[in-house]
Order: sequence, then C-alpha cells, then structure tokens
Amino acid sequence: MDYQYKEKTYIYLKIVQLISNFKNDMLDVHLFEDISQVHLLTGEWIKDYNGKRPHEALEGITPERYEKEFSSKQACLEEQKKSSNQWSEKREGYRVKKVNHLSVRKK
Repeated sequence: MDYQYKEKTYIYLKIVQLISNFKNDMLDVHLFEDISQVHLLTGEWIKDYNGKRPHEALEGITPERYEKEFSSKQACLEEQKKSSNQWSEKREGYRVKKVNHLSVRKK
C-alpha cells in the first residue's frame, strides 16, 4: 500500500471519530434554540475535548495534566542544567586556581 494512502485513511478515520464524538456529546443531548447557543456550547465542547478528555497520543492522560507534568519536568531539567553549569564553573575555577598555584610553585 502507498504511504500517502495510509496517511489519508488514518486522517479520514480520525475526522469521522471526531464528528461522531461531537454528534454523541452535543447533537444527541441538546436542543438548541438559536445559532448563538450552538456557538457557545460548541466552544465549551471544544475546550473540554481538547483539554479535559484523556488522549490516546498522551498515553491516556488529559492534555492539562500532561502540560503540568511536562512543565514541572522542564523546570527540573532546567534547574539540573543550571546547577550542573554552576558546578562545572566552580570546578573549572578550582582547576585554574590549582594550575596557577602549581605553576607559581614551579617558577
């Protein structure tokens, strides 16, 4: 099978799944009075769908939880990098001082 065909089929199936979810969550549940109510509830549904539902791509966790975990991991990594750089600078400074001290003694 052609790769592009597989990719298009996958995208098509995801779109069908999205439409089915929207239909089940919105159209089968609500009786809309006017178009503004449709816009309002659709906006709320999109926020819920994108932020509060578990996603397969995120191994079954919600995007909000993933974002919190990712940002906390990023902060930890940045802190580790910062402390590692500080340690390297101290160590390099110590080596320079030690080398200078040895070179002074050799003279």
